[in-house]
Amino acid sequence: MPNRYPFFKLFCLVFMLLLCSTAVQAMSQPPPPKQAVNITFEATLSSGLPAVIELGADWCPACRALKPIMKKLSEENKGKMIFLQVNTDTSRDLAWEYQVTVIPTILFFNKEGELKGRYSGFMSREQILKAIEYYKLAE
Repeated sequence: MPNRYPFFKLFCLVFMLLLCSTAVQAMSQPPPPKQAVNITFEATLSSGLPAVIELGADWCPACRALKPIMKKLSEENKGKMIFLQVNTDTSRDLAWEYQVTVIPTILFFNKEGELKGRYSGFMSREQILKAIEYYKLAE
């Protein structure tokens, strides 16, 4: 019986080779330092200021869309509230600790460092501000 799909087999072979080479490149890179993120995260929680912490990743489109929102909110609330973005690819222990199964996940902490609420998925600027008001973080 003649081979009906020679190009499909070739495509699969090329795809698998590219996939394997990408995996080898990722594994050959040294792991990022975990302690720096943990120190920043712990310092944020013990700062005495309320905090909004987004757990996400660089490859996530919704997380990338949140980046300018979080940056602008951070600038507007400097000294009153902390806005922090944590990469779950480099901080898997934090993602595990807070049971992050969907990214982005946004955590809302009061000034005592207690988790008051969480939201999974993209949040607009207005939604974040409403959540801050709802959890009474700005008081």
